[in-house]
Amino acid sequence: MTVTNDQTQREAAETAGILVAVVGLLIFFALAMGSMRDKSLTFDEGFYVARGWAFMQTGELLTLGHPPLAILLVGLGVSLEASLPDPRGLDGWLEGDPERVSEDLLWGGEVDFRRVTFLGRITIIWLGVLLGALLWRWAKEWYGPGGASLALALYALSPNLLAHTRLATTDLPVAAFYVATLYAWMRFLRQRSGHWLWISGIL
Repeated sequence: MTVTNDQTQREAAETAGILVAVVGLLIFFALAMGSMRDKSLTFDEGFYVARGWAFMQTGELLTLGHPPLAILLVGLGVSLEASLPDPRGLDGWLEGDPERVSEDLLWGGEVDFRRVTFLGRITIIWLGVLLGALLWRWAKEWYGPGGASLALALYALSPNLLAHTRLATTDLPVAAFYVATLYAWMRFLRQRSGHWLWISGIL
């Protein structure tokens, strides 16, 4: 009977911990979404939006000096907008100028720049949610449900993280993949498992 009660208590604590995590991630998502609506485009978001979307449409990557993965995540969201023109017809395309391409895309025609901005930013917000979930799991492995809840609360309410998560830029993706790499490497060092070595390398 004692074993059964202990198991029931552990299961209840596990369920409660998961519910707290879900609530924390929902709060983070809501705060990021809410502040995103009132945030105008930063000077560089248009470059990332145009570069990622153009690559998704043409397979050609405009030179910008940043690795492409974060840009492709932004472009993945923007590609959901079917009314955008062919990027090869935009001003600056032949010269490979991302600034002119982005200006023509967002301000030169009939494009709803608010919707395009939203679609570019939403993928980064979801990546921020995944980063929060990873931090919760990592903290739980080391410090239990209480430590995990505290870590997630600090993450979800961090002004710095919320400020960057709501933007279609490279900052949050760099942080997310950096932390994910450290987590995978830590798992490899503890388990000496080949698949964690591969995962850390890929990340």
